[in-house]
Amino acid sequence: MRPALSLSVVLYLAALAAALLLHRIAVLLPGGAWLAAAFHPDATSVAQLTLHFSLLPRVAVALLAGAALGLSGVLLQQVLRNPLAEPATLGISAGAGLAITLADALAPGLAASWGRPFIALTGALLAAVLAFGLSAKQRFSPIAILLAGLLVSLYAGAVSAGVQLLANPYDLSFYLWGGGSLVQQDWSLFRSLLVRLLPVGLAVIVLVRPLTVMGLDEAGAKGLGLALAPARLATLGLATCLAAFVVSAVGVIGFVGLAAPALARACGARRIGQQLLWSPLLGALILWLTDEIVLTAFGAGREFLPTGAATALIGAPLIFVLAPRLRAAVAYARTATIIRARHPGLILLLWVELFLGAGYGALHLGRMPQGWVWTDAMVALRWPHLLGAAAAGMLLAAAGVLLQRLTGNPMASPDLLGISEGAACGRIVATAIVGPAAAGLVWLGSSLGAMMVLALVLALGGRGRRAQPDRLLLVGIAANALGGVLVTLALLAAGPAAGSLRAWMLGDTGLITGPAAITAVALVPVAAAALVAMRRWLALLPLGGFAAGNLGLSVATARGLLLLAAGLMTATATLLVGPLGFVGLMSGHLARISGFHRPLPQVLAASLSGGLIMLLADWAGHNLAAPDMLPAGLLATLIGGPYLLGIILVRRSSRIGAS
Repeated sequence: MRPALSLSVVLYLAALAAALLLHRIAVLLPGGAWLAAAFHPDATSVAQLTLHFSLLPRVAVALLAGAALGLSGVLLQQVLRNPLAEPATLGISAGAGLAITLADALAPGLAASWGRPFIALTGALLAAVLAFGLSAKQRFSPIAILLAGLLVSLYAGAVSAGVQLLANPYDLSFYLWGGGSLVQQDWSLFRSLLVRLLPVGLAVIVLVRPLTVMGLDEAGAKGLGLALAPARLATLGLATCLAAFVVSAVGVIGFVGLAAPALARACGARRIGQQLLWSPLLGALILWLTDEIVLTAFGAGREFLPTGAATALIGAPLIFVLAPRLRAAVAYARTATIIRARHPGLILLLWVELFLGAGYGALHLGRMPQGWVWTDAMVALRWPHLLGAAAAGMLLAAAGVLLQRLTGNPMASPDLLGISEGAACGRIVATAIVGPAAAGLVWLGSSLGAMMVLALVLALGGRGRRAQPDRLLLVGIAANALGGVLVTLALLAAGPAAGSLRAWMLGDTGLITGPAAITAVALVPVAAAALVAMRRWLALLPLGGFAAGNLGLSVATARGLLLLAAGLMTATATLLVGPLGFVGLMSGHLARISGFHRPLPQVLAASLSGGLIMLLADWAGHNLAAPDMLPAGLLATLIGGPYLLGIILVRRSSRIGAS
């Protein structure tokens, strides 16, 4: 342990945060009035009241919440032996946030009767159980449990966003809380949070010895008389309580629990006792400093960027740095059953008939004020958004199969690798620069955003023939979180347009025009022709970089061109329906379940299933809640999320094999 270095880092962070705070206070009040305003504010002075009831409580809550998250992170990392474990990456924070969102939107009186902390704790525990259950078959290996937790986070976040959109699309306060807002109006929240966190912190002191022994293997722990299972459960319970109480008070704040222990270890804190001391202190300062930077950069007059969202700027780069050091997940089973279609032509014909039949029915069957009707009168109004949704689903499905073969990972898809988020960021930036009328340049910006993210994921996941499929997925999900900061900025800067932009992010197809739909449909055969030309690459890459190279394939060139194709297809789909979740992944699995494993038949079957999913989601979104409209992307996510989690829970993991 290097106490001098640790103390220097703490003092530096504290001095920087304090300097930013004092600068803001100096703008607000003259120096002679600071002390009086801090303890006995003048009731007639708005500036003194602001200092006493807003600025200082905000600092206190930031310090308390940061310390709790730092302590929760070090507990989770110790018990799981995973340097990337923390409430955000394990889905605990997202589960707590979803529980609060559902309670506030669907049963406002529930929070008053049960209490927000209890509701948040219930959601956090359910999310933790789900994440651990999903990773149990891979023996809770570091990457397996992280992927399970991040998938839970993505799904919980999508559901929360959908609930917020349906409850009140124009209420930004709901959205700001979900992003981790530290806005305070008095000292009551600080006091209530302190009362809940203090007993948990004291209980952690009792676990110092068991936590130290947890660093040993099973035999060593038993030799010292420690029953690991109860100690681990108690530690996980305390870590979950810390995170849930913070979420109930200030919303979801990610990555502080990751950054604080990592910084403590970098300063030389090797023993668990040292980490338990320094991690909460560093967590408090990290969150305080982040909040001060946000307020200084965007102004304290309004909450432009939630501090919880800004912490992704710290956490995502940490995942990029630490992911290559993780022990890989348990090796994929090689005995997984491969289902092959006996009559692939007939099954493809069935997919085509289902697709065309669903499209014809969706054009004619609808819900009117007088009830359900079948009429030709709706065709002219419906064909643009139905055609656009179907084309987007087909392109995302094809991109999903391409990425699964490119990375050798059956869980890869445009959304889980962060490509959809990159395309959305590219679209937003391009629109801000050239305006929405320049459709070609907006599409180019979206494509560049998608390809930049995919290039980053491939570079950090492993170069050339040494790509690591699990790490590719983990880095992609981290890139998703980083892109979310830009999206949050765009949503909050959009003003009155924020509601429509959030609807687009959830997959609203209502604004798809006829020319846009026709353009997207025209790109489908172009993409198909490109994939036909790349069919040999798609067959060889799942064998692995070394094997494909030994068979004469230029791995770097093949991956680069497939990256380009995946980026263009994802960008086109994203422009139409926003960054959809799970469609690209679910379609590839449906194709394999149908018995298609060769590249071209698999792409065709997946594309038909992806188009069918989006057709049905679009039709349901326009009719089930009529006259209100549900975004098709949200419905597809609500369907695809449980399907995806079920696949992880029951499947025997296997690499995608070429045939």
